[in-house]
Amino acid sequence: ADVAKLIARSPSLLAYAPATLSAKVTALASLLAVDADRLAAVVKREPSLLTRSAASLRSKLRLLKQLLPRANPYKIATAVPRLLTLDMHETLPRKLQQLQQLLPDEDVPKLVARAPE
Repeated sequence: ADVAKLIARSPSLLAYAPATLSAKVTALASLLAVDADRLAAVVKREPSLLTRSAASLRSKLRLLKQLLPRANPYKIATAVPRLLTLDMHETLPRKLQQLQQLLPDEDVPKLVARAPE
């Protein structure tokens, strides 16, 4: 049932050979520095991460660290994996700016670093 839900949310996963998917799972676990249980939770929340290259995800994690220098990008990415699907040059900076405007008395990067969800 869980596999069917993953496929329903990211049908392009069907196009990958089992060996390729296995390699992508291994690479994603290594990249996020998570165990199998945590990786399963991440993939369940955002199965499309398995369609992205390790290089692309690594770049997004670096950009996330630049946007939120006091935050742990791995903690944020595993708490909110959808962030790794966003445009780190346009969408995420705009969202952070909007949050800052809505919460002018808050240090938004610090707030996000403390509570990414």
